Amino acid sequence: MMIRLARFWPLMVAAWAGCASGEGQGHVVLTGLVDATEIDVAAKGPGRVRTRAVREGDTVQAGQKLLDIESFEVKAKIDPYALLSEKMGSLAAQIADGAITEVEFAYLGEIADLKQNLKYVTRLGIKGMLEQVLHEPANIVNAEVIAQGRGITIFEKTSSEAGDYKSLVTLSYTTEKGRESISGIVTRAGPRIIAIGKYATDIVPSGFVILADHVNRPGVVGPVGMILGKHNVNISSMQVGGRN
Repeated sequence: MMIRLARFWPLMVAAWAGCASGEGQGHVVLTGLVDATEIDVAAKGPGRVRTRAVREGDTVQAGQKLLDIESFEVKAKIDPYALLSEKMGSLAAQIADGAITEVEFAYLGEIADLKQNLKYVTRLGIKGMLEQVLHEPANIVNAEVIAQGRGITIFEKTSSEAGDYKSLVTLSYTTEKGRESISGIVTRAGPRIIAIGKYATDIVPSGFVILADHVNRPGVVGPVGMILGKHNVNISSMQVGGRN
């Protein structure tokens, strides 16, 4: 029997052109081609400016990126998946049979529509993975660079198809022993890991979890419980994952 102990640490842009009529000033909504020297730009929804690509008074071209806006609505959607990705990355690093050389994040279903925001989710997954092997913590700014510096190739893919789920995230990782995967979803109660390799699971990724590969026969699970009880380790829940 092999037992592993895993720990989970817990635009559309609206353009407004200023105009003057006599002494009064106001705003008009313009659509189509606009010939103006000054245009005030406002976001369609509430958000926070993360980075600014231009300064006041700069000349800009059509299609040029002006601002990177963090939408509160998008953030509310993406944060639970970022947490899930971080937990999955942490678990992958703990159960991987050897050094990870390649990792792929697959975003399936509705989550795929979040597009460029998925890079944040990927970086949290890499951060979770690296924190299990580094002496100093990684962060979303340097995680990808550190991983690549350690020879880890990172891939992302998206698809509108997620089988029986609205959204599904699968982290696949490769070592010298082969390729394995972890899949997870976000429910109203929070992130859950629903598959580890070929086994179906229903794991809340928090606290301490014991993962055990064993032969499906009588007399296997009981002794594990006896050993844990002998050392005053409580089991709050247990499940046997069948093969997918």
